[in-house]
Amino acid sequence: MKKTLVISSVIMYLLSSCTSSTPACDIPEGISYNNGISTIIKENCFNCHSPEKYKVKGGRIKLYDEKALKKLGEDGTLMGALNHKRGYVAMPYKKGVKLDSCVRVVLQSWVDGGCK
Repeated sequence: MKKTLVISSVIMYLLSSCTSSTPACDIPEGISYNNGISTIIKENCFNCHSPEKYKVKGGRIKLYDEKALKKLGEDGTLMGALNHKRGYVAMPYKKGVKLDSCVRVVLQSWVDGGCK
């Protein structure tokens, strides 16, 4: 009986958390590499993908370079890696860790807008 009560409590908690509203993501108006994206990349990716570290820690992937990042956005690699899709190396490279969902929404918005 006690086990059933615990399971019921967990299920009720999970269901209530699914219906709660989450805050909307703040997507910069006129999003571009220089307006929003470069800051996200510096804050979230430079531990491995900075100009100084990308050859050793970042698999030689130049996320600091606008042209290289644009190419990754256009070919689907950027969002595939950030969303941990099958066939892509999950980023950040920590098992089960994803970037904040709003950060991914902003990056997806940039990609959807043509990686300007």
